[in-house]
Amino acid sequence: MIRHVVFIVFVAACSSPSVNHSGQTEPRIKESVLGVGDVVRIVVWQQKELETEATIRPDGMITMPLVGDVKAAGLTRCALEEKIKSDLAGFTGKTDVIVMIRKWADPSLHDQRFDEKSWCGTEPPSL
Repeated sequence: MIRHVVFIVFVAACSSPSVNHSGQTEPRIKESVLGVGDVVRIVVWQQKELETEATIRPDGMITMPLVGDVKAAGLTRCALEEKIKSDLAGFTGKTDVIVMIRKWADPSLHDQRFDEKSWCGTEPPSL
């Protein structure tokens, strides 16, 4: 009798329900959205004169050399990188851009343990 109970408990413990999570976003790697007062640092590969550190203004914009005002509020860090790459392409050709969050205006809104991976996209930048 005890053998049967132990066997049933063992089988129950080893089995797990089959759950399909395909197509769902992992909530712990959700990237935070930039907002007014956040401070970002922008590095452009081999273009030191384009490096910028800026606070997102109340109008949601930051200013960068060459491209002027860029909307940053409401974008994720990766989306801002892509926007800046696109804006710079006409001036510098294809280049790598990295946006770093220097300071959150309200750090309590951002869980920085899960907020950012070290690069955007599937491959690290060729810096």
